[in-house]
Amino acid sequence: MSKESKYNYKYGKPHAVKDERDSRKLSFKSLGDKVRELLPSKKLNFDLKLSSKKLNTSKNKFSKLTLPKVKLPEFNFKSKFEKFSDSLSGLHKNKFFLGSLALLIVFAIALTTYNYFSNKHYIIYADGEPIGFVRDEAQLELMMGILHDYGPSSEEDMYITALEEYYAEPTDEQQLLEDPVDPGVTDETEAEEESEADIGTMDFGVASVELTEGDEELKIEDVIDVNSSNHRYNVVTQITTELVYEEPEDLSELTLTQLKNSVYIETGAAVIVINGEEIAALKDYATAENLLEIIISSYLTERGGSELLDHKVQEDIDIVVKPVPPEDIIPRDMALNLLSTGYTERQVHVVQRGDSLWSIGNKNGMTVSQVKECNPELTSNILHIGQEIAIEPLIPYVHVETFEKIKTTEYIPFNTTYTKDSSMYTWQSRTVTDGVRGRNEVIYEIVRVNGVEKAREKVSTERISDPVTRVIAQGTKVPEATGTGSFIWPVDGGGSITSPFGYTRGRYHHGIDIGCSTGTRIFAADDGIVTTSAYHRTYGYYIIIDHGNGFSTLYAHNSRLLKSLGSKVSKGDIIAYSGSTGNSTGPHLHFEIRLNGNHQNPMNYFRR
Repeated sequence: MSKESKYNYKYGKPHAVKDERDSRKLSFKSLGDKVRELLPSKKLNFDLKLSSKKLNTSKNKFSKLTLPKVKLPEFNFKSKFEKFSDSLSGLHKNKFFLGSLALLIVFAIALTTYNYFSNKHYIIYADGEPIGFVRDEAQLELMMGILHDYGPSSEEDMYITALEEYYAEPTDEQQLLEDPVDPGVTDETEAEEESEADIGTMDFGVASVELTEGDEELKIEDVIDVNSSNHRYNVVTQITTELVYEEPEDLSELTLTQLKNSVYIETGAAVIVINGEEIAALKDYATAENLLEIIISSYLTERGGSELLDHKVQEDIDIVVKPVPPEDIIPRDMALNLLSTGYTERQVHVVQRGDSLWSIGNKNGMTVSQVKECNPELTSNILHIGQEIAIEPLIPYVHVETFEKIKTTEYIPFNTTYTKDSSMYTWQSRTVTDGVRGRNEVIYEIVRVNGVEKAREKVSTERISDPVTRVIAQGTKVPEATGTGSFIWPVDGGGSITSPFGYTRGRYHHGIDIGCSTGTRIFAADDGIVTTSAYHRTYGYYIIIDHGNGFSTLYAHNSRLLKSLGSKVSKGDIIAYSGSTGNSTGPHLHFEIRLNGNHQNPMNYFRR
């Protein structure tokens, strides 16, 4: 009964499973021995006190047979057996009885044989290991068919449905009546047509496809059309069966789940091989090819007006069609991340309030430059809440080297010259001629790897325009000495000194701080001209008055300025209102007196 199955398993030679209780080895001889065991080992003689001496002579056979009046024994098993034995001894040559006994023996043998051979079971082996049994070889055929169609996604419900449909199918005789055979079509013809149809669909979309399975060459019928979304699965494990005539005691009836878990399944896939290393298995060749096109083309776009001259992939990349375990096939997006970054899922940090590149790097044992290397798309140190910052370095499998040409404009800085103008005070200036930068048109050839510039070479330079020199007129006029040399208290209402002149709390203080409320009037300490009226990050809103005799005074941290640059002021004029602008801890006036640019202690120049 040995034959090959279309699902890569074969039947073994059946042999009976020995039963310690009963060997089941029956024959006519053994059956006769069984019957003889029931009969007495010697002829039974009962003293019936017959008038004739011999019972088996032809003359007086059954003639003048008289029985003595005897008392019947009580009913028991022994008496019944003795009566049965008596009947056998008296009638054993009766032809009718012997014929009936023979028919009974034949019937018993036929019934025993039928029961024996109808109790068939098939033990299923996976690579020589028993995994269960089935009662009908069609059950195994259905299970294997489901595994070949659905692989790891096979479910028990599929098998139950297939089994019900199988046993509901019409018999061969009914099928012949419904579909009469065309005498012009043979099984061989149908097989040839199916084979030709199958071979016709084996289109992998490339001129040649490498097919390997270990050291063995794949058969064409085992190859799967990897351009098709309907994958077929191949059970690699060798499945064999053993026919027995008794239900195995130590095995359970095989289920589809049990069979699926006991076999090794492969399916066709397109494997991306980079420098001889298998990196990712995709469901079909078209998906793998499209994935590589996406990665390569992403680096071939023009950047900043550059012109792409050429490109090359630094690695040796192949797509190999081969059988792989279904669980090794990964989705396209996951494979895209893997080839581009080196990870299927790259670890990231989600920016929270207060995060910075420094804090993120410090938390993950990285420097700011390393964090930037992991995130080449970052163009600013400013982060946004919810932004994802990668904290794993890029280790791409594919490196695309591009050769580009870019034409750009480079500016030539202009020079500045100064002239003297006696009509303006020394602190005044004006631009006579605006400076204009010159321009050069420059062509560079750039080499980039995965979009990152690695080299730049200047090919040519062409002058478009020359720079124009800027001319600035500087004032030379010195104001007349209008100051008196004596100063008045600059804060309306007095106020209190909160920080004196000189060293205070470890730093040198160039003036005095006079505490006052915001909006207090500030007076000019002496006559002079306003040479500065502006805002400073330390002084806040401040004014400087030049008194024309080497003295100048400074008024800082104001909330509002009333005098503009060049204004002539007299001693006691209101020039500003106090405040707390700039680097200030509260409302006050910072007041300085300078003599020829050197800071003086204001307390030495006036009295309150």
